[in-house]
Amino acid sequence: MLEKYEPYLPKTFEGYCEPFLGGGAMFLWAYNKNPNARFILNDINEPIINIYRAIKNDCDSFCSTLDSLCKEYLPLEPPPKPLKKGATQEEKEVLAAKKRITRDIEKQHKDGTENDWYQLHELNPTRRNFYFKTRINYQYHYEKLTSTDEAATLYFLMKTGFNGIWQLKGRANKGKEQAKGRFNTPCGLMNQTAKVYDKDNVLDWHKALQNATLLAGDFRDTLTHVKKGFYVFMDPPYRGSFADYSTQSDDQFQSDVVEFAHQCRDKGSLTLLSNRELDDGFFEERADGDKIVKFDVTYTAGRRKTEVDENGNEIFTATKAQEILMIGKTT
Repeated sequence: MLEKYEPYLPKTFEGYCEPFLGGGAMFLWAYNKNPNARFILNDINEPIINIYRAIKNDCDSFCSTLDSLCKEYLPLEPPPKPLKKGATQEEKEVLAAKKRITRDIEKQHKDGTENDWYQLHELNPTRRNFYFKTRINYQYHYEKLTSTDEAATLYFLMKTGFNGIWQLKGRANKGKEQAKGRFNTPCGLMNQTAKVYDKDNVLDWHKALQNATLLAGDFRDTLTHVKKGFYVFMDPPYRGSFADYSTQSDDQFQSDVVEFAHQCRDKGSLTLLSNRELDDGFFEERADGDKIVKFDVTYTAGRRKTEVDENGNEIFTATKAQEILMIGKTT
């Protein structure tokens, strides 16, 4: 989206605030534009902020833990590849047999309602079993991990999990409530070859974060840091995304986000707010003089299963949508 936002981005700014940091793509743009600016980076998702903190303050140990996980993971057998169109009946039967054997073994090794991934990995050391064994360790035994090790383990799971999805554990087994709310995304394709993550990229982030204040709280708490001459970029959970805002309804949360953007604008900052357009005039009614531009987009993360091909492989389709950018300029 940066290419589409380019006409509306600031030429200069003294400070930068991002109340919903997430992946931090706009922060990287701002850092490259003015590396000497003051950066205020916040996200209510504390495990994500802990990854940034570890990269900023303990990068060598962070990479060391990641390298150990990757060293064990990469030599393991990946999941079977989906069959290509026109596969023979024999190839279909072989793949079906492999899946059936995997299901049968997993049924035999359960701990309550969950698979015993430690035992499964010992019996059959594959990437899939290693992923779930590592996820169990992250979910239930994090007290034994240092803050840096916990952050690096989560980063590894995010790099090998399904399609960039952030899914949390809801119901926990009796006596294992500590796992509730922990990262619970299933494994992805796990088709990495030479590496799982880009170490040079992590080192670049380490450098970029040195002049940043990292916060893990409510987005409104960043308002005290916003000054005249700041650039504030807001990329909140999008309207209609069914996110959990505790006791707030979606529209109340979105209204509060817009109001916060106006407060930043009124303090003398340039504010950009991105969100999803649902064609009901919601943002136009709350613009308060701000300019709104719209963009056609295609979402690839979180693709929906639409059909199954002749070989029994699930087909996932990207979703077309429209986004808005609300631009609040100082007078």
